[in-house]
Amino acid sequence: MARPDSRVKSRAIKRCFLSAPFGANLAALTRALDRAEIQWEWAKDNPASAARLPGDVRRIIREVDMVIGVLMATSADSNTIFEIGVAVGLAKPVLLVVTEDAPIPFSVSELPLLRASLNDESAINLHLDLLKRSVLQGFKYAVSPAPRKGTHMPAPQSSQSAGARNTLEGLGFEAAIASVLEKAGAAVIRQPESSGAEEKLRPDVLFWLPGGDPDLVNPVVIEAKAEPMTQVRLSAAQEQLMKFMQSAGVRTGLVIVKEPPPESAPGFRGFPLLNIFTIDFETFRRLLTTGRLAEHLRQERNRAAHGLR
Repeated sequence: MARPDSRVKSRAIKRCFLSAPFGANLAALTRALDRAEIQWEWAKDNPASAARLPGDVRRIIREVDMVIGVLMATSADSNTIFEIGVAVGLAKPVLLVVTEDAPIPFSVSELPLLRASLNDESAINLHLDLLKRSVLQGFKYAVSPAPRKGTHMPAPQSSQSAGARNTLEGLGFEAAIASVLEKAGAAVIRQPESSGAEEKLRPDVLFWLPGGDPDLVNPVVIEAKAEPMTQVRLSAAQEQLMKFMQSAGVRTGLVIVKEPPPESAPGFRGFPLLNIFTIDFETFRRLLTTGRLAEHLRQERNRAAHGLR
């Protein structure tokens, strides 16, 4: 699906179009929209209206501020994907809600995505709030980077590179992380909230990264730790991040530290549906720069699953 390089004007979201199979239970989703004071439209009263002409769909989506698409692994998903494509073509922000057993089509895998039950109201509230905030900041669809000449891959460095040092010296640690993410084309939210989490559990950054594994990097929450890490401090940071992830329906978390963590600290902790990784800033920056972050996280998870860590 084409991804135009169009920035959505900073504005409040007031109207939403719901693209979902007829008969889907959207009670939690519509409650979240009502709570956010967002008017919504869905063809729930007339199954035949799901067969709208393309021009009708385009007119309806042009008049709203965002689109929420629901994928449930049914034949009706094709209609939802078409309507999502129209929304992207019109530069409308999109949030995908994918039920737990539904596959994620490649053509939409880079859009903001929540994989959860349609009844998970806390997770829906969080992701709706994140999308609203990203629009206010100037939401922008990602585009593929220009092809580079040659295939040279920068060699790993044992200490922080000059670029990493300059980034850290010129910005605070959390801001430096957000900066390298934005340069890599990620959509970044600082201080994400969750209605089910305590204020003290709020992580530092949440991001969506286009072109990655949607089950690993769409989205990811980050806890940034600039101070020297001991095993006790690292475990506490992981526990804090895990509690937020459980309340918010986010599956992947990163504890990013300024220096490489203690040798005894595992790079991965979690289980298949909730993954927490520890990574130092220089490695994180290098993986983002080379487009290998998702691959690295997947390899770390697989190594841990097979007892290779």
